[in-house]
Amino acid sequence: MAARLTQTRAARRAAAAALVLLALAAAAGTDAGTPADEETAAAIAAFRAGDHGGAVARLRGPAAQGDADAQFYLGLAYAKGWGVIADVERARLYYERAAAAGHAKAQVNLALSLAEAGEAEAARAWLERAAQQGDGRAAHQLGLMHYRGVGGPRDFAAARLWWQQGATQGSAEAAFNLGIVHRRGLGVAPDREAALEWWLKAAYGGLPAAQNAVGAAYQNGDGAPFDLREAWAWFRLAGAGGLDVARLNAELVAARLDAAAQAQAEERLAALRARITAIDGVP
Repeated sequence: MAARLTQTRAARRAAAAALVLLALAAAAGTDAGTPADEETAAAIAAFRAGDHGGAVARLRGPAAQGDADAQFYLGLAYAKGWGVIADVERARLYYERAAAAGHAKAQVNLALSLAEAGEAEAARAWLERAAQQGDGRAAHQLGLMHYRGVGGPRDFAAARLWWQQGATQGSAEAAFNLGIVHRRGLGVAPDREAALEWWLKAAYGGLPAAQNAVGAAYQNGDGAPFDLREAWAWFRLAGAGGLDVARLNAELVAARLDAAAQAQAEERLAALRARITAIDGVP
């Protein structure tokens, strides 16, 4: 009798466990592909395709239902005037909603809006929340605030620490600024080789200013071996990214290259282009 009761209890526990697993599986399935998620994904695709008006129309429903991605992109639309009349206050409202839900990109954009309005302390708080989620842009902006003394005293050491975090999280801008810190000796001993390492990281991340800095290092033999072919390749890359001074630098260097060296420089440029990280135009 006792054995039969034990078996019955075990069977009930197993059945209950099976029901719990079924319930969890069903819940996971409904979360993964809700109509709101699908509508937001379609709206984001429309943004990327340049259909801003269509994207905004599709975002309103999911945003009203609390979809943080939809709220973030509506904020972006109102901030940029994409498919709507630009409206800073509405942009901030949508950023606030998404930021409160933990959306890191919205937290960064809200912080930048607050900083522009002179609310530096609030801006720092939102940036720190985003940086804690691994957002490199947030860490970069925090570094800038400490470097410039916005919302507190100027602090090169704190700026360097935030930029180091941002660089490890993929921010090319943070890596570029670390290069400047080491080149100028801001809170650290001047180190041209270390500066070049950070600039290279930023340059391979697609940042034209860093590519121009690397070109100058090779042009002048400053922290890098003197190499006009390498300099020309980096200047051309930065110029293609929209940096006018880099285009001029490339022309000046080209005048110093013979035909053979120019051919080698163009081969180097092709190799660099193959390595450069593609940057998405929509956050």
